[in-house]
Amino acid sequence: MNAHRLFESGDIDKMPVGTAMGLQQIHRYLFNDLSPFAGVVRDKNIAKGSFRFVNSLYLEAALAAVEKMPEDTFEHIIEKYVEESF
Repeated sequence: MNAHRLFESGDIDKMPVGTAMGLQQIHRYLFNDLSPFAGVVRDKNIAKGSFRFVNSLYLEAALAAVEKMPEDTFEHIIEKYVEESF
């Protein structure tokens, strides 16, 4: 529901593209009603089932590295925003 509203309202167009800040704003918009920490860079490690999300110790550095990645082709965009887990 929140994702649909994000696009339908045009609010997505007001968020900075390709930045950690933009990702935080999208996260806050989507999950604000589920967590008081939505959109905040976490300082705790979290997991869902057997999947562990990026270690909080490395999260700031990972976000800075992602922000610098190119996004001029579809492949670059996928590489930038999709984390592969093996």
